[in-house]
Amino acid sequence: MQNITRLFLVAAATTVSLSAQSLIQGPSSSQSSYLTPTAPGWSATSLLTVGDSIGGYLMIGIPDGLGAYSNGDGTMTVLANHEIGNDFTTGVLKGTARAHGAAGGAVSKWVINTSTWQVVSGGDFVTSRLNQMMWNGTTWAAPATAYAYLRPCSADLPALSAFYDASTSTGYNGRIFLNGEETGAEGKAFAFVATGDVNEVGKAYELPHLGKYSWENAVARSNYGAIPGAANLLQTVVVGTDDSTPGEVYVYIGTKTNTGNAIQKAGLTNGTKYGIKVTSAAGYTGAVATENATGINGTFQLAQIFTNGTIAGKTGAQLQTESTVLGVTQFARPEDSQWLDTDSLIFVTTGATVNSVLVSSKIYQLDFNSDAANGILTTGGSIRVLVDSNNITGLDGQKARSFDNLTVGDDGMLYIQEDPGNSSYVAKHWIVNPTLGTQTLREQSAVQIFESDRSRFTTGATQFQTIDEEYSGIIDITSIVNDGITGSKWFLVAAQNHAAATGANAATLVEGGQFIALNYKANSASGIVSNLMTLDNGGTIVASGAAITHNVALTGTGGVFNTTAATSVSGAIGGSGGLWKNGTGTLTLTGVNTYAGNTNVEVGKLVVNGSLASSVRILKNGTLGGTVTIAGSLTNLGILAPVTRRVRSPSTATTSKPARSTLKSKG
Repeated sequence: MQNITRLFLVAAATTVSLSAQSLIQGPSSSQSSYLTPTAPGWSATSLLTVGDSIGGYLMIGIPDGLGAYSNGDGTMTVLANHEIGNDFTTGVLKGTARAHGAAGGAVSKWVINTSTWQVVSGGDFVTSRLNQMMWNGTTWAAPATAYAYLRPCSADLPALSAFYDASTSTGYNGRIFLNGEETGAEGKAFAFVATGDVNEVGKAYELPHLGKYSWENAVARSNYGAIPGAANLLQTVVVGTDDSTPGEVYVYIGTKTNTGNAIQKAGLTNGTKYGIKVTSAAGYTGAVATENATGINGTFQLAQIFTNGTIAGKTGAQLQTESTVLGVTQFARPEDSQWLDTDSLIFVTTGATVNSVLVSSKIYQLDFNSDAANGILTTGGSIRVLVDSNNITGLDGQKARSFDNLTVGDDGMLYIQEDPGNSSYVAKHWIVNPTLGTQTLREQSAVQIFESDRSRFTTGATQFQTIDEEYSGIIDITSIVNDGITGSKWFLVAAQNHAAATGANAATLVEGGQFIALNYKANSASGIVSNLMTLDNGGTIVASGAAITHNVALTGTGGVFNTTAATSVSGAIGGSGGLWKNGTGTLTLTGVNTYAGNTNVEVGKLVVNGSLASSVRILKNGTLGGTVTIAGSLTNLGILAPVTRRVRSPSTATTSKPARSTLKSKG
């Protein structure tokens, strides 16, 4: 094809499409990943995109909360919420009738090969109205008319121990998927029976004893400590977050039994509901009614909301009134939560304007009073801010915002997702270390690992779809994938692309979205064999004033050059991975560069005198200069230093001339 010259001027945020090397497309997905890695060692593979069909079953839009379990045969089952509800203006249900007989939201069920990422099968979890176990005031029964689920949001598929004590064979011996309706004050919570008793599997129970409100998530405790007592093991604890402006955090405490249906055995019907009431905190006078801009660091009590015998009959409006009367603390939109350990819970707030005060998004930790014999006690505990989003800056120079969903990884780190809404801000993923001793240290530990693909989610980009995107449902699936690679980590996430669906199936799909598998591979030690230096999966060279003459192979996800003083590489750089430039020292490349992955200038200056075989990303603190031809595309969030523009004529002759702040790209 004809060579085309493109000029890229110095700008705060010049964006064109990224190369496919960093956006991996799985065998069942019609599109590449909506997420781009922004840290060495990470990759993202799209598994399924809204509109894709598996055996005639369409993936519908707005995927949200996820759960997954191994099938023991190299595949996993994935359960996914689809946050479809009614039109906020007209009240008309969106979507088309699902297998249970009503439009609106749904839980889908997928079988996915964890080696090839081929999606084997898909279908609705609730296959009949008769499997909808709705509360009628006395018991659970199928409704006369199919119930329409409204905006099922985040989800939790806790370990078996959440609802079953194996030591005494008490509780429900199976996995239960929890979710709730984020649809205003009258939202309901539900339990979807995923495994266990064949007479229960496939049923979806309303959970009236957990109360009604605008549910973000219902998260069950499954960690009881090293030597728990009998009462501790029999305790069922579920934390619910009310995603209202402002909203509350609630705690349900029940007891496992061997009587009744699945949720009765699980202890989800006989317990008591409490609200988190902060009684004292730094910077506040007396009990804390509403979170302020600085956040809350203090102590809390558990305020009982109604009784077990009455709560099932209460409306959401009544529950809210009772919460206010009791002084249950209101936060700036509580979002997702996850248990950190036996008696500590992490939750995030997305931030909001409350009482005319702008309150930033935060990560909180609740430490409950507990003991090994009895588990979580009803006396309360302490609360503290782990992280304030205002104190974290992304690689594009913008402050973090709108924390939405999270998981506690198998490695003990917090993995945080953002929902910035209909905004030009590009949504990101973060890792935070919750174990560090001060808020400042925890904030300094934050690492941005992914962001939305700017070629799709920034206005004017080449493949623009919308600026209204978010991420949800992140779960750690490392033990399920079990790839045998030391240090490998796997996560599953849901992307929501809020552009309206188009085409013949638009009414069914509603909006866009995608399932994505995230992978981190630990870097291998760099070594030199026969004049070849290999950097694998984030392997790093730390150099200070060196002149590197070896050839370099970038394998896996690529390698990092961390330069503390001016450093040059004259050898050839090749391989399938990408190159990351870190450190304040200038790195100059003068050799032949054929590596296929992206060039990422994160910190400091990269000077290229030659060509780059793929796309380039200049991040906020990065600078690119030199005489360079790019065979790919450019995302510039930093600085293009004065460079020499290389112009290729139709006759393939190449000439050069100075051209301040311009760059040539061929494509």
